[in-house]
Amino acid sequence: MFLDINKYSNWVDATIEILIILIVTFSLWFLLSWLIFSKRQLYTNNLAKEKNKSIKKNKEKKVFIRDNLRIIQWLSWKMEKILNKNNIFKFKELSEISIKGLLEILEESWKKEKALYFKTWPDQSRLAFNKKWWELKEYQELLLSSKKSK
Repeated sequence: MFLDINKYSNWVDATIEILIILIVTFSLWFLLSWLIFSKRQLYTNNLAKEKNKSIKKNKEKKVFIRDNLRIIQWLSWKMEKILNKNNIFKFKELSEISIKGLLEILEESWKKEKALYFKTWPDQSRLAFNKKWWELKEYQELLLSSKKSK
């Protein structure tokens, strides 16, 4: 009988049974580890391929970085949305627009909120574009003090 080892059984039969159990166990272990390893290799290869594809796609895409236009004094998030709808996303673009062009953009979408001191936005954005933060801060403080004095 299988695994029926008692004092009356033959030691050769017991040894053969133990060897058979060891061989079957080792074979199952080897088969399972081979399956797991091969699946892992397929998975890592697929990940590497997908990563290479995404890197190629990212190289083809242009990186689009916006400036935080709300640094400009009296430019609210609503006004920023209006400017973004008119393809003004950066300080440089805002600094290059004329007052007349800015007024046309704002008049199209003015509702309840009106832009205060929008004529100063190109000057402020020019300072921000040139990274003259200290001068921008002083200019904004000057604007605030002139508003308070009125």
